[in-house]
Amino acid sequence: MKRTQLIALGLLLLLTGFVGGWLAHRSIAAKRIHRVAEMRRAGGFENHFFRRIEADAEQRSRLQSIVAPYARQIDSLHRGLESERRQLIQQMHEEVSPLLTDEQQQKLKQFSKRFRHRKKNRK
Repeated sequence: MKRTQLIALGLLLLLTGFVGGWLAHRSIAAKRIHRVAEMRRAGGFENHFFRRIEADAEQRSRLQSIVAPYARQIDSLHRGLESERRQLIQQMHEEVSPLLTDEQQQKLKQFSKRFRHRKKNRK
């Protein structure tokens, strides 16, 4: 009986370690992805740049006029790419839609709706 309990306890500890490790890894990965996504926007790019070089207040004020136009260009570039991506996806949906069953078309609409809703909530 004791041996069985020890084995069960060992397996429980092992399982707990795996779950804890998976959750920690997931959290770290999500933070990194979010940080990269923030750099797509002008303000996020500027903040990341100044944090990365550890600029003091004086440097920040001197560099702001140089960094800001580049940050706006990066923001504009990503917005343009998002727009192009949306157009491509819409075009693909229009082409595949006649070849799908009614059920598949509903699933595609639901997927697109969930994706748009999720994207709005991130901003």
